[in-house]
Amino acid sequence: MLEPIVIDAGICNGCPRLNGTMLTVYEIVAACDEIGRTRFLREYPEVDAEGLDAALAWCRERRCDAAGAHCDGCSLRAAEDGLHSVADFVRQYREIRFLDSDEVIASQGEGVITLPGTAADMDAHWRGENGWEIARRLSATP
Repeated sequence: MLEPIVIDAGICNGCPRLNGTMLTVYEIVAACDEIGRTRFLREYPEVDAEGLDAALAWCRERRCDAAGAHCDGCSLRAAEDGLHSVADFVRQYREIRFLDSDEVIASQGEGVITLPGTAADMDAHWRGENGWEIARRLSATP
């Protein structure tokens, strides 16, 4: 039997992902939280209910800690990279742009990054629930 969650340094930036897909555990958890389980399974046909449950369990139980591989977007990955706040994140770039607004944040770092959403969305992401907390909440939902 294939492992449902796999880690490959050369795929998805080494993030845990659902085997046979390019979807990381965090992306699955976040999307399921945003649109709900039923709609998620309909909109992501490459993920079946068993795969969704495997991703939720992996995240909920923080199996990433034992595996030494955290997902991009997760606060555990950010902390691993020395980022503990939105200010730490912003400082690493010269400029941050957003797909859903004309906002631009200038800072002292190097390079330019374009993020989905708005600056308020970025701030909310940093202040929001951790991935494993979301997975625990979703797993408790009937």
